[in-house]
Amino acid sequence: MLQKQLINEMRVGIIQKNQKSLKYGIAALTALLLLVAFFLFRGITQRRKIESQNVKLHLKNTEIAKQKDIIQEKNKEIIDSINYALKIQTAMLPTDGELKNILGDNFVFYRPKAIVSGDFYWCFENSKYKYYATVDCTGHGVPGGFMSMLGISLLNEIVKEKKIEEPCSILDMLTARIIAELKQTEKANVAKDGMDITLCRLSKDKTELVVSAANNDLWLLRKNELIEIKSNRQSIGFNYGKYRQFTQEKIKLQPKDRIYTFSDGYADQFGGVNKKKFKSRNLKNLLLAIYNDPAPEQLRLIKRTFEEWMGPEEQVDDVLLIGLLL
Repeated sequence: MLQKQLINEMRVGIIQKNQKSLKYGIAALTALLLLVAFFLFRGITQRRKIESQNVKLHLKNTEIAKQKDIIQEKNKEIIDSINYALKIQTAMLPTDGELKNILGDNFVFYRPKAIVSGDFYWCFENSKYKYYATVDCTGHGVPGGFMSMLGISLLNEIVKEKKIEEPCSILDMLTARIIAELKQTEKANVAKDGMDITLCRLSKDKTELVVSAANNDLWLLRKNELIEIKSNRQSIGFNYGKYRQFTQEKIKLQPKDRIYTFSDGYADQFGGVNKKKFKSRNLKNLLLAIYNDPAPEQLRLIKRTFEEWMGPEEQVDDVLLIGLLL
């Protein structure tokens, strides 16, 4: 009996032990299944989140591509319009043939900063005189281009139609017309745009030069000497303070004289080793070194010097330089 009882107790113990092990096993398995389920759920959630982000990113990239296409199309329209404006501006400038017929031996170094330019040149000949002008308008690019075309139109009106002969009177009338056309006053937010100009009148035989200038000097090179003809220190257009009528200077010319007129773009260009302005001093030295050369060679050297000085730097302004060789 005792032996039988011990056997039963052992069986009960084994069963209880097995049941306890089974419970632990089921609990461990359940925990493992829950852990697997958690990672599966998190993976699915993350995948769906990534898929959602990818969809949003795709939509965003599609929208960016559309906007890029729109911007490129708008830029093309703007460039096309500016190029068309260039054709109009170019048509209003004197041709090389016209300059040659009126002025004789000359060269023009003309380099807009943008497609169209705020610098322009103009010439005209009547039965008595030859006229030409070197002009630097406020601004460059499209605004400067508008001003240049207004300036050309007004010079044509004043000299060709109204037949005003004296350079100083032409500049006085040009100032009055610019102020009137642009409705310039002392009030704020009113356009104060204008232009700097060197206006020259040559006698038919080129023995006399009469010059009137607004903020643009004239240089006369003669026998290794540079003679500087100072301009009136006021612009064409609205000027704060009391307006002063323009003056003019009469110069007797000699054979082999060289006359140079220019905007400030060449001297103001940054470049060189120290990335500084070229400055008027260097331009004077350059012209003194080359003024006896033929016009094409002078133009080549002036262009090369400018490009070498500028190097990789951005062009800062429109550039215009005219040389007249007697």
